[in-house]
Amino acid sequence: MKTPVFVTAAALLLAPCLLAQKAAQPQPSPGEASLMGAVSADSMRGDVSFLASDLLEGRDTPSRGLEIAAEYLASQFRAMGMKPAGTDGYFQIAEYAVVQPVTEGFTLTLESAAAKYGVKAEKVMVTAMKAAQGAALEVVQIDLAGELPARAAVEGKAALLKSPGRMTREAMRKREQVRAMGPAVVISFTPYLSGRPQLRQAGAVEAAAAPSIAIQDSELQKQLDGAGALKASFQIPAPVMEPAKLKNVVAVLEGTGPVLKNQYIILSGHYDHTGVNPRGEGDRIMNGANDDASGTSVVLEIARAFVKTGVKPKRSIVFALWFGEEKGLFGSTYYAENPVFPLKDTVAMVNFEHMGRTDGDEGSTLGRMSLTGIDYTEIGQFMADAGRVVGIDVYKHEKNSDLFFSRSDNQPFADAGVPAHAVLGCYIFPDYHRPGDEWHKLDYDNMARLTRVAAVAALRMANRAKPPAWNAANPRTAQYVKASQELYGSK
Repeated sequence: MKTPVFVTAAALLLAPCLLAQKAAQPQPSPGEASLMGAVSADSMRGDVSFLASDLLEGRDTPSRGLEIAAEYLASQFRAMGMKPAGTDGYFQIAEYAVVQPVTEGFTLTLESAAAKYGVKAEKVMVTAMKAAQGAALEVVQIDLAGELPARAAVEGKAALLKSPGRMTREAMRKREQVRAMGPAVVISFTPYLSGRPQLRQAGAVEAAAAPSIAIQDSELQKQLDGAGALKASFQIPAPVMEPAKLKNVVAVLEGTGPVLKNQYIILSGHYDHTGVNPRGEGDRIMNGANDDASGTSVVLEIARAFVKTGVKPKRSIVFALWFGEEKGLFGSTYYAENPVFPLKDTVAMVNFEHMGRTDGDEGSTLGRMSLTGIDYTEIGQFMADAGRVVGIDVYKHEKNSDLFFSRSDNQPFADAGVPAHAVLGCYIFPDYHRPGDEWHKLDYDNMARLTRVAAVAALRMANRAKPPAWNAANPRTAQYVKASQELYGSK
């Protein structure tokens, strides 16, 4: 119902406040104003409508749709005249394998002094690059919420993992550390199983890692909790493997500072999504418009803005678009382990997710933007200051800012010590990981405003003499502060 008289009165009452706010709003520098003016909502609408079209079939990793997306991204950088920074032009090629476990011939038996427990093949998910077997092995129980035992306590034995509820990034990292300690097998429990083939990095390191068996059986998990000492016997058949060449898409805008040009800021997003739902009905294509064609487009648009305006940052800016985020942060992890530009010279990483929708599950996020771990580093303050220039509220979500820190492509960089965050327009939205996440539902005008904030913040980070630092006063950053000291030394 319209109430024009009330609105008019309210507007008169608020007018002095609005004028005061306008007067107090910080003004952009000429370079910042140029970047802001070069950001186009229509340009990003074009990116997202193509990347999230049915033609690309949800950009699964790997898939033909993902290949098409990578070629599109490279063509956009090529059209800008942006310098390629991959191992093959704009592509950083990563050798992976699509692994399909074989269930025929699989066996797993766990035995205590009082009982023998057989595990059915349909209740497990096996991760292995080759056949493996073991008989009557001592079981070492490891709590992933605590300190890991020494290698000598694990090597050659069966490691039974206890997870701290939801598998956090930290718990997954510890699980992989256990696999590298030389156990004969790693056994864990999981609330769900995936029937899809697995994606694994090819090479000697993965081939040497212990096989793992995830069991979906809550009753067995309860029984084993009080079973005492255990022995394990298993037989894992060789999986079926198909090689896959995957691609991060990477370009660089070289800096102009005599010293700072040799330091790098990464702006990134993931261009993959989850493909086609094999069990759905009707529309089964997971288009992934907001997650994360939107973040991918933000990266492209910031690059375009720098090229169009000729604004020259002092530090170099790397524009990186990742494969395989939805499968487990594969593309960003691959870069962090095989960096094009040394991580010790990489001073910040900002990753863009969910930048287009404003209909968050808690209400409208129009004119607002958040960061995961917003108070973990100085990058949050850079974004907040840039937000005031553009007129965007950059805020901390009291629950999700910390909760989501480990759930995006910033995490591998943070683990290495690089100040890194994900930037979002909203955290969860109605079509999250559903076929309804389509391009026409995004608010491109609002997305352009958020992109202007990011462009201004990137320029300021690139030009300030001192790089962004971790907030050592925040107890949640202790592991990252330590990693940063190891990475950068006294810098």
